[in-house]
Amino acid sequence: MHRSLRAGGVLIDRRASSGTTRVGQLEYSQDFNETIAKAERSLDQVATQGLFERQRSIEYRFLIHFQSIEDWQEYFDYWATYYVPMSEELMQIIEKLASQPGADIVLDANTVSTAYKVLN
Repeated sequence: MHRSLRAGGVLIDRRASSGTTRVGQLEYSQDFNETIAKAERSLDQVATQGLFERQRSIEYRFLIHFQSIEDWQEYFDYWATYYVPMSEELMQIIEKLASQPGADIVLDANTVSTAYKVLN
């Protein structure tokens, strides 16, 4: 479902006791995408050279809950270089929804982790 919205994006979700409102999706910055691609090429190279052997990969989903718009903004400011800046319109929507009683902001993300074994 996440990939159907935008390839490589991260879904922003707002949840409350009455349900969920999907409000938008973050895009990774070009610099971040290039860093990840470079890391993947480097890992492929050491595996090809026989220094490491890929053991297994697992894709998993994780949710990060924010209790306030301030918590969300602090997180986003800290990781800002990973993402394309959010539009003012999207930020206003998030602020409005997060101000409702019982609401929290949830960042819903998928990631892949791979285990490698050192070869002697």
